[in-house]
Amino acid sequence: MRSLKSLVASLVAMTGVCAFAVECEVRFDHPTGAQITNQYVPCGFIFEGLGTDPPPETYEYEGFPGTILHSHDWYSPMVVRFVDPAQPSAVRPVARIEFDNPIPVDLVQVEVFDSNDQVLATHLTAGTRPSEEPVERIVIDVHAPLAAYMVIFDGTPGDSGWFGPAYTIDNLSTSLTSSFFEDGFESGDTSAWSTTVPGP
Repeated sequence: MRSLKSLVASLVAMTGVCAFAVECEVRFDHPTGAQITNQYVPCGFIFEGLGTDPPPETYEYEGFPGTILHSHDWYSPMVVRFVDPAQPSAVRPVARIEFDNPIPVDLVQVEVFDSNDQVLATHLTAGTRPSEEPVERIVIDVHAPLAAYMVIFDGTPGDSGWFGPAYTIDNLSTSLTSSFFEDGFESGDTSAWSTTVPGP
């Protein structure tokens, strides 16, 4: 048995476009400098810069497989909106968000908002990691499909806005359901929210 998530990840790695509308994972396998906006609407994602900033772009890091996503200038925030693939102008809130912080020295901060612009959750990486440590997987679960969008940035918000070192993301996925079950316990891995389909 293979999980739907693993099958989608394989498709995205080959095509750069997700073939499923729900619970899929995307990698940003485009040439360096490609602006990412609505390419992943089939997965329910729209990418923007904050305010009037340009959209995020891809970059091929030396020694890193494929490309990753960064804001237009590496420092400013990026916005990821969760939309209905059949009607991209409509919000499709999600319950669980996951993505990679692929570069060990990067710090990543996230604020997750509902459709009324109220903060549902925040995340801050603990600190820089030695270069030999694996990719950091960031998981944010708001326990119900309420998350309408998230803002990703680096540094600490101050009077003049966001500032700090560069940051990147990769392997973004969402789920419409939480990892918390009716018994109140959280599963230890993504198998709890991955649909399985027969293997070849």
